[in-house]
Amino acid sequence: MKKLLISDYDCTINNNGISNRDIEKAHDFINAGNVLIVASSRTCKSLSDEMEKYKFPYNYLSCLNANVIFDDKNDLIYINYLSSKEVELLKFIFSKIGSVKTIEPCGNNETEKILYYKLILEDSRRFVDEILPLLNRYNFETDYYGNVAYVFSGRKQKDYAAFIVGKKHLITPNNTFSIGDGLNDLSMIKKYNGFTLPWGEQKVKEVALEEVSSFGDLVDKIEKGNCLVRRKIN
Repeated sequence: MKKLLISDYDCTINNNGISNRDIEKAHDFINAGNVLIVASSRTCKSLSDEMEKYKFPYNYLSCLNANVIFDDKNDLIYINYLSSKEVELLKFIFSKIGSVKTIEPCGNNETEKILYYKLILEDSRRFVDEILPLLNRYNFETDYYGNVAYVFSGRKQKDYAAFIVGKKHLITPNNTFSIGDGLNDLSMIKKYNGFTLPWGEQKVKEVALEEVSSFGDLVDKIEKGNCLVRRKIN
């Protein structure tokens, strides 16, 4: 029976690089007729560039958690723009902070819909200590590296990508597996047959079925039919 696997990218598939075994296991999983989603808080370009860099196979990419989903032919499957209320709230929050050099809305230029904001930070520590908790309080998600941060809607978490793709391929939740290590992976770990890694966040470990040593290790368990599963998933 066809299986769906949704995997976090950073510190899950890519942990200081991607092993040849994990690449081979991803190929094996897809070639067996299964469906693989790589999910990340990264932007679409960033995640696509990573896939190209490592020649990592996939069926779908889920970017900005699950605000944008597209397939291996680069066809858009789903997109969730910031709502007008979210945009107004972010404008208010941005007006109160002084540690940002530039704020750039990114989205559809024709419709003027905004998908996310790109921030160039003057003080990354202040962003983490003061601004990030404020954004989280109002259900916004962020992805940041050094002095660059991306802010997007928190309404769609990674589990939604598995729901959309699973529905498209008629794969039941009971045949859906997930793996990740961070707090933004919690939704998919809890909802499906979820696994984590030894370095996963404690809250993730508490809801995961089992710890595995790597992405490839989980694929191997799925292929052999010897991994734990939840009794029933609604």
